[in-house]
Amino acid sequence: MVHLAFLMNWPDHFIHEDSAAYIIQAESILRGQYLEDMMKRPYGVAAFLVLLSKLFGPHILVFVIAQHLMSVGTALFVAGIVRFAGAPRFFPLVAFCLAALHGRIVHYDNTIGAETISNFLVSLAAFIAAGAAFRKWPALPAAAAVGLTLGAVMTCRSAAIGQAAVILLWLVVVLDAGLLRRLGVLALAGLFASAVYLTPAAINLAIGKRPAGNEIVAAMAFVVGYSGDFEHGVHLDRKAQARGYVEQMRAADTPQGWPDTGVYQWPFGAIHRLAKPGDSEVDIERVVRSSKR
Repeated sequence: MVHLAFLMNWPDHFIHEDSAAYIIQAESILRGQYLEDMMKRPYGVAAFLVLLSKLFGPHILVFVIAQHLMSVGTALFVAGIVRFAGAPRFFPLVAFCLAALHGRIVHYDNTIGAETISNFLVSLAAFIAAGAAFRKWPALPAAAAVGLTLGAVMTCRSAAIGQAAVILLWLVVVLDAGLLRRLGVLALAGLFASAVYLTPAAINLAIGKRPAGNEIVAAMAFVVGYSGDFEHGVHLDRKAQARGYVEQMRAADTPQGWPDTGVYQWPFGAIHRLAKPGDSEVDIERVVRSSKR
């Protein structure tokens, strides 16, 4: 009911600033211009948007409703995991409420982005792993299902590789089986996850689409801007170009953060100030990787 109330009382269903890349990717696929798409985001969310567009129509309300439903499903999976672990029924209920009613989660459900579908797929993989560990579900089919699900989540958010590793290692540790069977489960799940994760790259290679790069600079921009040392370390000449701007923006931070997207994404401005004339994207990526020190 909380999700429904939020859905009905936020009529414009705003688009999160990180969502444009996914929508552009989906539009390029729907318009047959996939080869011209140069966005640097994984393709899973775009594929999900395309699927919903084909099934129900390309309307933002369709996407938002689907995300709210997935979020409630995520909470059910979380509650199921807690119950599988043997906790009294009160604790799965608390876990469900925390997962379903967290303000930031409901907020993201009303946008277009990778958060909701990633949470759903991660919780589904963890639910299947918990079933295999605590309820003695057949290990090999469960491993295949976990692998497929984790591969899907990594196509939506590349950073989910850390979550995938944790789930797989946990399953191997707690599974009630011999060492060889545990290693077989790990290998099977890893094989399926890798196959799904590498499918977009294989498709791009088959049709001749050039890779669009990666998200390293975008992800590390915030590390550099918020916590990077601009007084010591390497690239001091480059850091000198950005030091005044970084100090100004850090000083402007408040308990409520910055007032709008154009301001709180200021670390990207810091990255631009590290650049020198003639730098390529590869040069900037190299600088950003080492500038965090």
